[in-house]
Amino acid sequence: MRIDFDEEVTAPPEVAFDFLRSPTEWPRLYGLAGVVRDLGRGWYAIPLAGDQPDLEARLTRLDIDRLVAWELRGTFAGTGEVNLTPSGQGTRITGFEEIDVAGLNDPEVLAVVIQGFESIWQMGWDRLRSTEHAGD
Repeated sequence: MRIDFDEEVTAPPEVAFDFLRSPTEWPRLYGLAGVVRDLGRGWYAIPLAGDQPDLEARLTRLDIDRLVAWELRGTFAGTGEVNLTPSGQGTRITGFEEIDVAGLNDPEVLAVVIQGFESIWQMGWDRLRSTEHAGD
């Protein structure tokens, strides 16, 4: 499954980047409960809601205030990347997340999983936009 991003926020790139710069910051972006665990060798376990297995991620590229790329392993294996570009309104964030869910072949279940990941990203964009006026 692939989710593409093309979002515009009024926050400057350095503020948007701060939410995306490390898997340890991702719960702050998404507002999810739980503690990120360091698995060693750059890997982190990020808790997801409900009975979902943790998302295991590590960064593969980091360009300060410009780009964050990561890989995923485990149940949700794949890659992702966000590019931050200054715009007249603040920051344009483009990119993708491509995930292969281990053992998932049922199209109806896959649709639910995709909707869940899209919902998590939408929470992140909404939360980032809410900080634009809150000074977070």
